[in-house]
Amino acid sequence: MLAELTDLQNRHGAILHRLTGIVARNEQLVWQPASICKK
Repeated sequence: MLAELTDLQNRHGAILHRLTGIVARNEQLVWQPASICKK
């Protein structure tokens, strides 16, 4: 039971990590053109 729980948590953490990485990349794509326009 405990092993299954930790496995689930690890998988959930990996998914969260991937999601935050995607969000961070999208924010960079959004902000970079804006900063270029300001210059």
